[in-house]
Amino acid sequence: MEWIIVILYVLLLAFIIYRYVAKRFPFFSRHLITALFLFKALAGIYYGIWHRQQCGQCDTFLMFKAGNYIYEQLKENPGKYFFLTFGPNGGHPRYLDESDLSGVEYWGNTASYTVVRFNALIRPFSFGIYAVHSLFMAFLSFLALLYLFRFLCNIYPERKKLFLVILFLVPSIVFYGSGVHKEAIALIALSLIVPSFGHFLEGRRQALFLFLPSLFLLYLVKEFYFASLLPALLAWGISHHTRRHPGLVFPLTVLLFWSAVFLLSKILPVSDLARQMADKQELFRATKGESHILIPLLDGSVSSILKALPRALFNVFVRPLNGGIHSPFLFLYALENIAILLLTLWTIVSTHKMNFRPPLFWFFMLFSLAALLIIGLIVPNIGAISRYRVPGLLFYLLALSLLIRIPESHARKHSY
Repeated sequence: MEWIIVILYVLLLAFIIYRYVAKRFPFFSRHLITALFLFKALAGIYYGIWHRQQCGQCDTFLMFKAGNYIYEQLKENPGKYFFLTFGPNGGHPRYLDESDLSGVEYWGNTASYTVVRFNALIRPFSFGIYAVHSLFMAFLSFLALLYLFRFLCNIYPERKKLFLVILFLVPSIVFYGSGVHKEAIALIALSLIVPSFGHFLEGRRQALFLFLPSLFLLYLVKEFYFASLLPALLAWGISHHTRRHPGLVFPLTVLLFWSAVFLLSKILPVSDLARQMADKQELFRATKGESHILIPLLDGSVSSILKALPRALFNVFVRPLNGGIHSPFLFLYALENIAILLLTLWTIVSTHKMNFRPPLFWFFMLFSLAALLIIGLIVPNIGAISRYRVPGLLFYLLALSLLIRIPESHARKHSY
């Protein structure tokens, strides 16, 4: 019976995509866009199956269980349901008892509790079936990616096939971007932030109604992506209004931003960023898994971060190619890394033919590298890296796609 409900939901969401959504994206046929959604929906369902086989009660199922607990409150105390779903988390409010706090996993972890909130919202329609939650996450992620896809195609229509492959067909992006976890929500937020900020720069002030909530959502689920995004957004705004060469504005703005952050964090001890990164690394090191790796230790100083940057980059883009492949998953992950490295090498070799003027290239590249470096610095587990890096990897690949030379006769002028 469960799978009948899942199939009916797949058909319903596919119909919505085909009948009401795909017609807004004339770059490709309705059939292709619907097929891409079905591929993403299957990835979301398999995400749950794979995690069930690997670890039984992984985070994604614990967050699903917590969402079920919140839903149960709807029957007896609707006010408690709405508070647990929409109210602030953390602490010990007087209207919650010990059973509530033990039933709601991740009450003190805002990032994970955001996923719990999602499950609580979907639960009244899901019949308690995890796969239906996966379908809704895949559906929302697909809509957000389509929004980003349309934004990019309107600026660079000659690159629409490249964008389609990167957004909808890269294995790890499809897999992790469709599961009930923080990475999918971060991907949704980033896919809304970039187009809405671009529209705002062009004078559409109503875009702030989408940009600001999306930015707040990203802050809730992935603080290091939020921190990496801020200087890139600032540089994009400066570049747009000054019309200076983005190759100067973006690196200088990002460098000054991070220099100021680390300097202020030493002056204001309550916000010692280098110390926070070292503490975060220690937390990850305390939780060892099958794909645990050794990484340079951070000691709370900026110098230790700078020394560890090359190894961080190596961990994100090269491992596990240098050994440690002991599962089919890591083998597939290694194959994806080979493809990414070959693409990167090709762009480096072809730099003399490339156009480095598009502001979006600098925005995508500097934002993604900052986020990926932070992941490489603090995460000592290849499996975790493969999941955490997905939103950053998406924008790294988009940056590379903008370096591909297109004949001038097919290029389109843009102001972003």
